Amino acid sequence: MQMVLVFTLTDADAEITGTLSNLAISYHETLSDAENNLFPIIGDYNNIVQYQQTIYVRVEDTTISTDCFTYLELLIVVMMFHRLRLSQVHWRFVIMILMALVYLI
Repeated sequence: MQMVLVFTLTDADAEITGTLSNLAISYHETLSDAENNLFPIIGDYNNIVQYQQTIYVRVEDTTISTDCFTYLELLIVVMMFHRLRLSQVHWRFVIMILMALVYLI
């Protein structure tokens, strides 16, 4: 059974930025790419590690002229539920709950 799904990473933008509109967010496969602002993930993303994978999120303040950024980890998890079909909306809800749990840890 293949444990790979398509994720819309930008669904996490509102959770990350809260009410701040001056933040630029990019998603990266490696910490090094996030730190150096290289190879951002554009569009939908197919996980390349089965079951769970860490995506690195770069968050920049667009109102500051210097290189002011931070990064955080976004854990994407693929779970299979037998005899249960989850709609895309439900999958996003599961992902958001897992993101919140990772944030709290």
